[in-house]
Amino acid sequence: MEATYTAVKTEKVEDLWKRFCETKSDHLKEKLVLHYMSLVKYITDSLFSHLPAHVSREDLMGAGALGLIDAIERFEPDRQVKFETFAYIRIRGAILDELRSYDLIPRSVRLKMRQLQKAIQDLEGQLKRSPTEVEIAKKLGISIESYRDLLKCLSPIRFFSLSTSLNGQGEFEMQKKAQSFGAFHDSPELPTENQELKSAMLRAIQNLPKQERLTIALYYYEEMTMKEIGVVLKVSESRVSQIHTQAIIKLRNAVERTLNQ
Repeated sequence: MEATYTAVKTEKVEDLWKRFCETKSDHLKEKLVLHYMSLVKYITDSLFSHLPAHVSREDLMGAGALGLIDAIERFEPDRQVKFETFAYIRIRGAILDELRSYDLIPRSVRLKMRQLQKAIQDLEGQLKRSPTEVEIAKKLGISIESYRDLLKCLSPIRFFSLSTSLNGQGEFEMQKKAQSFGAFHDSPELPTENQELKSAMLRAIQNLPKQERLTIALYYYEEMTMKEIGVVLKVSESRVSQIHTQAIIKLRNAVERTLNQ
């Protein structure tokens, strides 16, 4: 699924870029911002739909707009990468930074997340594979229903897990256009020192159970909504969110193992 962009009616966007790169005119920069603002809206909406009610959409849009301006100022057309790809990283990173300021994850929830991570790590070591939710629930000593309720509580973590593990390296955020899970090697924006992390992430994704792997692929690569994925998997939107959160925690484990080696 592709975002739609506001058309520049009086000038071709290529001409705008050429003139802006030559002059760095604030007037031309404003035109580029207006042209790409729908990308900011697209990214904001994809995150906002699963956030608590007290989060301000306007604040997220504002943060995304600042990320867009930063991307326009830093973009180098000669690097042979699409601006949308380049901007996606910075817009989403700026929005995630804004979300972190809300402190969406209370300390008690963070503690539960660490306990769940430890249980999954132990099971992965014992089983030599990715554990099922039944196995995880048993390890935690709770029912499958209680385990799924726990995943609901942890759902906001999916916005921050990997970026936190990677010490703020926003270039490695999970998203489609800039670094889809199947095309890390094509992104010139990702530092070469992260090759080991990329390999670890790809291995971890390949080792996920089919339903989790498909959820990750559809959400990040195809940019489908949780509701749309639910139709594909024939489960509820809430269930997709649970599957997604469980997969993200497993992927975070893989990243942290690599960082701690």
